[in-house]
Formats: sequence, C-alpha cells, structure tokens
Amino acid sequence: MRPPILLLADPDSPNRFAGYLEEMLRMEGIAWLEVTRDLESDQALPPLVMVTAMYLPDDVAERLAAYVRGGGALLSARPAANLTRALGLPPARLLPEEWSSRYVLLDPGSEMVAGLPWAEGGVQFMGRPTALLPDAGEDAYTAPGVVAWIAPFPGQRSRFPAVTAHQIGAGRVVLFAFDPAESAVRQQQGRPEQSSTGALPDFDGDTTYRPSDLFLGQLDPALKDVPQADVQRTLLLRAVEWLTESQPLPRLWRFPANAPAAAFFDGDSDAMDLEDFHNALSICDRYDAPFATYLKPEAVELVDASAEAAARARGHRFGPHPWAGPQPTVEELRGALEANCAVFAARYGYRPRIHRGHWLVWPGWVDHARSLQGVGIEMDANYTAGWGFKGGYVNGTGLPARFVDEDGKSLDVYEQSTISTDDGWLLPKGGLPAHTLAQAISRSYDMIDAAVERYHTVYHPYFHPRPLKGGGAIPYPTRPWLDSILAHCRLRGIPYLDAERWLDWNIARRGVTLTTLHQTESGVECSLHAAKAIDELTVLLPLPLNSTAVAVAGSGGGGNHIVRRHGRLYASTVVSLRAGEELVVSLATVST
Repeated sequence: MRPPILLLADPDSPNRFAGYLEEMLRMEGIAWLEVTRDLESDQALPPLVMVTAMYLPDDVAERLAAYVRGGGALLSARPAANLTRALGLPPARLLPEEWSSRYVLLDPGSEMVAGLPWAEGGVQFMGRPTALLPDAGEDAYTAPGVVAWIAPFPGQRSRFPAVTAHQIGAGRVVLFAFDPAESAVRQQQGRPEQSSTGALPDFDGDTTYRPSDLFLGQLDPALKDVPQADVQRTLLLRAVEWLTESQPLPRLWRFPANAPAAAFFDGDSDAMDLEDFHNALSICDRYDAPFATYLKPEAVELVDASAEAAARARGHRFGPHPWAGPQPTVEELRGALEANCAVFAARYGYRPRIHRGHWLVWPGWVDHARSLQGVGIEMDANYTAGWGFKGGYVNGTGLPARFVDEDGKSLDVYEQSTISTDDGWLLPKGGLPAHTLAQAISRSYDMIDAAVERYHTVYHPYFHPRPLKGGGAIPYPTRPWLDSILAHCRLRGIPYLDAERWLDWNIARRGVTLTTLHQTESGVECSLHAAKAIDELTVLLPLPLNSTAVAVAGSGGGGNHIVRRHGRLYASTVVSLRAGEELVVSLATVST
C-alpha cells in the first residue's frame, strides 16, 4: 500500500532541520509516510501532502495548488511565496529578524485547537517566521482561518498569524508561519553557539559544561514546567487531523496500554555504599517500580555481578556514569566513557544501553551524543534544568527524542530528559533558593498531575541513593520525597518505566507499518505489520467534533475505549503483535 502522507523534503536545503518534520510525526506514532525531494510529473498524490520549509519550483507550486482545488489536503511549513501565490493567497514574505523566536498564541475561536494544553501567554517557537498576511480588504485581527497568532511578547498578540487554515476549492490547506521542525530541534537541543565547542562556552559561568548551558537565554523560565516541544507537536497533529477529517488517519499512542502518562525513576551512584544501593532498590521494589542506577567505575567494583543480576531480574537497570572533569574536551570525555563502559561490560557481561554522566557534563552540541552512539548507548538522561531554572522540561519534551546532528541527520540515541533532581531542588543550586522537602513534594505532585491530565508525557525525577537515608550535603533524608511520589504515581494509575523495555518498546513502535487502510461507512479498517514484537500498542482514531465512538479490534485486540487526549476524543484499541505479524484493526465513529 502506498502511504497516505507524502512529505516533500530537500536534504540540501539551507534549512538543515526542515526534514525533522518526519521525525516529529514518527514520535507521535504516524509512520505511514513517503519522503521525497521531487514530484514526478505523473505522480499520483495521496490524501495528504506535507511540504517542509524549502524552495519549490513554480511548476510544483502550481501543481500542488491544483491538487488542493481538486480535493487534496496540503500542509506547508514557512511556505514559499510562489506556493501561497499559486493558492490564491497573498505572497508570504519573511518577517524581520527581530520577529524570530517569539511566542505562539492560540486563537480562541478556532475549533481546530480547542482544548489544547497551551500556556496562557503562549508557547515559544524558534526560528524566523514568515508573514502570512490576510487577503486585501480583510481586517488583520479578524481574518477568517487564523488558528494561532505570533506574539512578540507573552500574551501580546500581533497582527501576524502563526498558523492559518483555508478551504480552497474542494481541498484544505494549513500554513505554519514558522518552521515547526526547526523550532523542535532548537527547543530540544538548544543553541550550538553556547556549547563547549561554540563561540560562547560555559554560558552560565558555573565552570562546568552542561546541557543547561545550551538553553540559558533561550528558554523562558516562566515556561520551564511546560513541555513546549511536546505541545507544539500536538498543534501539528491537530492540523493533520483537520486536513484529513474526511479520511481520518490512525496513529499509535505514546505509551503502552493506553496509559495517559508514565514515570521513570533513576539516580547516580555518587558516594554510594552497598547499603545505599540496596536501600534505593528496596524502596522502589515496594511499588514494583524499576529504578535505573548509573555507576561510576568505582561503583561497578562495589556492586558485584550477582547483586547486579539479582536487581536486573527484578526490573532494575544500570548504565555508566563517566567523569573526565568539569570542562573536558569531547575526546577526553569519550575516553572516560569508553573506559567506564569497558569496566561495566567486563563486570556484568553485557554492554550498557543507558547513560548519565557525572555532574551532567556535556561537551559539544551533538558531539557527545555521537560518542554515546559509538559505544552502543541508546538512551541518555543528561538533559536537566540547571542554572536559572531549577527543574522543568529544559529541552521542551518529556518523551524520548532522537538527537539530530548539524546536517539534520538523526542519531540512534534518544534523550530522556530529567525534570527534577534531588540535590538541584533541595540545595541552593543554579542561583535559586532551595526548596523545602514539602515544597519539593508539592511541586512534584503538580508535575505528575500535569503529565497525566494535560501533557501526556513522562515524569522523570532522579534520586541519588546516598541521600535517601540522610547525611551528606542535603540537609535531610530524601526518602519521604521518593516514597510520596512513587505512591502518587500509583494513585494516578500511571506505569513505572523499565528503562530498557521502554527503549525497546519505542523502537518497536517505530517499526510498525500500515499495510492497508480502508475508509468504511462507520470509520476505518487498517492492517498493522510489526517488524519487532510489541505488547500493548494503542491505536487511536480522531473522532469528529460532537461525536461518540465504538472501537472494535481484530484478532489480538482488546481494551476498546473512547479516550480524551490533549482535549480531544479518540476511538482507541489496544493490540499486541508478534514479530512479522499483521493484524487487522477496526475503529468506528458514530456521529451524534
């Protein structure tokens, strides 16, 4: 079957990150797309065409406009002037540099974005936008079809739309004034010039190269507890759903078993003894919660192979915790990483897959991610909010996000960002006052609740095993904090993540393909094929506004529900697939 989405992307575009639009869709469980640089003259177009921020020849722009008028659906990021002109819209022109990296405010009258978990004053975007002007004679502030607005400052709407939606002929068009792909990469990886290899190393002046250096001056501290890259992907999803309303597309939900969110607990081995090691794991064992521990070479010597194997059998996971000083070169930290991994593999008989560095040291922009990939690390947990932030989604996402290099190519390393740290919150670190234990617990509850109810993302705190029993720099034991949030996650019904299984599940989810797709009188019937075995995969189908749904799965299905995700109702079903298996799934919508 030909995929229902065609993505036009030019790998040689000056906008190196434009092609990341594909990765954004895959993160949200839409892998049924074909990517091409050029349109063949006789090429039939699928239900949806998406155009990255790229140059278009005039003949291609005209062809896309004809496709829309004939009933096609088109999404264009930072559209070229010849495309808007071909569509009969005012030509798009780049706004001055001063309009770069501002805010997006949703239009309260747009049904497309009703219920999205947006920040009241807007969400940041990165990059330079284009001016999507209204037709001649229309009031800039009341022009029809505006979905969202550019705001130069929080809450201050300008006359320039950020997103517009249009009915043109028999088709539909959505235009983004900014490039959501470039914006996502910048939000998730920060500013290259503020890395240790950039023009402005150690940007926060704390004498240590950390990921937080990359985000200082970019991330609005008022929005640190909002996963901005996550919510911007939901805006992109809403656009796709509106464009394909007459032929709705299924997608695969973020978490197993239709869970609304998930929790991932881990910690570092600093100053840990064996009592601390067993204490941390036993606390988590009471809740059947896996705990990942990152071991320095001396901690690898402390924890023998039998203790590690016994802990792994209970779902706990381990990785390296390398150290090469606070300001190492890329090569120096790579050497320490390789040595730590070698000691780890010799002791435990396998290569580690997860990682956090001591002091969160991160040389270069993407250089250290390459070092991680080189030793077989697949998931990193270094990104956490440091100086000036004190917790939150420093890189805009709670979901595992693949790193992108300077040329826009994705690496096989995921960042699972950390949103709270025991020492970072309970000590006056980062130029901000310490939280009390009560404040830390209260804020953690708020973050868990928001992950479940608003953002549908991963809640990821870390706890060093050593301070759980008290002593050291932190003024009181941290066990009450860990106990309370483990209990709150259980109360909210969200699963605790096993780091390696979570990694495997995400990789398997990305390998699920759509082999058939049929629109039926009552909804959609599709066939899913799994390259790797995957359990408890949730399939979603957006419901029309003001509708109800009945979901019926084919063989192997179950857990049929109507669920609300990001303020919208979906028909859903949960299925499990063996490697190489193909399964028919039916999802039906019934209008009321």
